[in-house]
Amino acid sequence: RRAGVHKRTVSFWSHVLTNLDKYTNGHYVKYPGLIFPETNVRRLWLWEALFFRDCTSLPPPQDRCPALGHVKEAGECKSRVAELEAQVRELKQRNAELVKRCGEEGGGADRPSAE
Repeated sequence: RRAGVHKRTVSFWSHVLTNLDKYTNGHYVKYPGLIFPETNVRRLWLWEALFFRDCTSLPPPQDRCPALGHVKEAGECKSRVAELEAQVRELKQRNAELVKRCGEEGGGADRPSAE
């Protein structure tokens, strides 16, 4: 305060308040009660048009929500695991049938077990 900087600089809020259309969320709806925001990181969205408008060194975003890519990957992994588990069940069943057939044909005592 002693240097008088506040008298020689423009307030950030003066700029914001005179350009409210640039700094107002178009999706905002006034709510009369308490607001309990969603704080889960997976639900967090960055206001790219505001925060990255002058950032030319960053590549364009591939996905507005990177977590969605992870959710998709997890779903693909789960379906692949289910496919592999089905194949394992099928192979175990075929193995058991072969072991049974070998036993019926009088195979030797040194044959492999079903499991």
